[in-house]
Amino acid sequence: MTGVPVESTPRRDVLWCFVGEWRVTGEWERVPGKPTVPVEGEARTSWLFERTAIELDQHSPDGAHVARTLLAYDRSRRDFVAFTASALALHYEVERGHYDEGRHQLVLRGEELVAPGSRPVAFARTITFDVDGGFDTSITYPGPPPGMYGEMHLRYRRRGR
Repeated sequence: MTGVPVESTPRRDVLWCFVGEWRVTGEWERVPGKPTVPVEGEARTSWLFERTAIELDQHSPDGAHVARTLLAYDRSRRDFVAFTASALALHYEVERGHYDEGRHQLVLRGEELVAPGSRPVAFARTITFDVDGGFDTSITYPGPPPGMYGEMHLRYRRRGR
């Protein structure tokens, strides 16, 4: 398979930041205003399709598969695109977004159905890269109805550090 020539651009650098094995910690506010639930696990990210996309697999501490994300830069639309299949999701949507070089953040936006037959709820996934080579992910619900859906905050740190 020949594929598209590898290009050296900030977009490729963003994808490189994800590649590796990760220890994941964080908290999930399942119900706004209620105590958060701790989140722990591991993740592994690897290249696909001659380094044009990445696949991020996440597992709970007991080894259960929690989620799989495919992420790539879409040259035709000039933005990033992600698809996540999650053990928590009732419906799957595509996320699209851009990298903010000044803030070192990849911001993806999408909609999810939180219950069958419900109206889609907008969410934002903000991934902030740190100087140590890790990254933090926040999933928030910026649209209406305010305060109805809780946030999730995750920290990805390289295993062995």
